Amino acid sequence: MNTQRKNYTEDRQQLLTKITNLTEERHQLLTNNSNLLLLNEHLEELKNELWNFTQDGWIYYQFSFYYVSTETKNWNESRTNCTERGADLLMINSTDEQEFVKKISYTYSKWVDGSTLTSGFWSVGQPNGRRIQNCAVSSSKWCADTQCNYTYNWICEKSILPVILIKNKGVSFKLHIFVRL
Repeated sequence: MNTQRKNYTEDRQQLLTKITNLTEERHQLLTNNSNLLLLNEHLEELKNELWNFTQDGWIYYQFSFYYVSTETKNWNESRTNCTERGADLLMINSTDEQEFVKKISYTYSKWVDGSTLTSGFWSVGQPNGRRIQNCAVSSSKWCADTQCNYTYNWICEKSILPVILIKNKGVSFKLHIFVRL
């Protein structure tokens, strides 16, 4: 009789452990499902945003959209225009991007984001260190520093590589979403 009771107690304990494990697994599945629903919602918003960009005259290149202005504004006005479009002023990060910008810009373009531009893009003797020249202007062949109150056409840039933070069992990780167009 004691052996039966012991077996019964062990079986009961195993069943309780299984119930606990299944409850935890169910909770994790519900959490994962909720995260996937949020991710799906975010992807749907991103898809709509990308569609809007293609309809509003933006040009796609290497995971970014570019908007080339047809009017002239100073740096502050240009940046405001870009931020109102959900973007920022163009920052050239590579010679490939510089070549692309040459192809899409019809006249001078101006950009500054506060970080140092790669030295290989500057015209000889530029930047020349004048204190009143804190912005950059670009032609098809060179970059130079200029006064920020001068007006030029500008280019806005919007990256389409959003980073989504996902928490899984208390650990956060980043998910970069790549979009094939």
